[in-house]
Amino acid sequence: MSLLWGMIGLICLTGCAPLQPKDRADHILQAQGFQPVQGQVTLKAWLRTGPTSSATPLRRLRVYIEGDGAAWWSQTLAPADPTPTSSVALDLAASDAHTHVAYLARPCQYLNAQTRAMCPDSWWTDARHGAEVQAQMQQRLDQMVAQSGAGQLELIGHSGGGTMAVLLAATRRDVACLVTLAAPLDLQAWTGHHRVAPLHLSQDPALLPSDQPTAPAAYLFGARDAVVPAHTIGRYAQRLKPGQVVVMPEWGHTRGWSHRDAWQAHTGCMAALP
Repeated sequence: MSLLWGMIGLICLTGCAPLQPKDRADHILQAQGFQPVQGQVTLKAWLRTGPTSSATPLRRLRVYIEGDGAAWWSQTLAPADPTPTSSVALDLAASDAHTHVAYLARPCQYLNAQTRAMCPDSWWTDARHGAEVQAQMQQRLDQMVAQSGAGQLELIGHSGGGTMAVLLAATRRDVACLVTLAAPLDLQAWTGHHRVAPLHLSQDPALLPSDQPTAPAAYLFGARDAVVPAHTIGRYAQRLKPGQVVVMPEWGHTRGWSHRDAWQAHTGCMAALP
């Protein structure tokens, strides 16, 4: 018996060690048939595409966009590594049965220290929604559209990933559905609520041109979300139609969103399973 427990201990020393945060996405997604998208070394993405036929041609690539990443140590002290230790967007992508799904991280997440050193820390702090970051994200979307053969995109973003989804959709014409989950859509209202410094180097979705064409969209919040309360939608609400904002009772910033059927029922634009 002691020999058996010794062997188990040895196995765990070599194979049961906890995953490093930078390896978590790759481990989870590759187990579900996703493959890393090659190219930009500072911006990770994974893609899974299924079979198509003339009877069911591919129309939609569903892209889950990661949030801002690791929590700050304090209101003024940012993390040295923005890789999230847990992720709503990652878990939703991995569990999605849709045929063509992608998970799009944010710049500098899931990198080793050597590669992350290529990133200015502004990419996950003040400029995390800035023009340079948006350009990288758009390039990745273009690459995945071409690689998958998709004609349309569905963008689903959680937290800061929802903010980014809105900004990305604003300049694209291939977005057929936009969904934000617990996302700050008026950055001024959000930073004001938390009494933190404004994100001067980021673009605020609330200041997008009001006459800009927008994709069919739904903006969902949790009634118990202390990180992004529903009222921080602020000025962005002025551009919306009735019914586009949905507040989910009892849900928080991360709690509840794994119940995909519950929130997807309120979107109205996500493609049904083939």
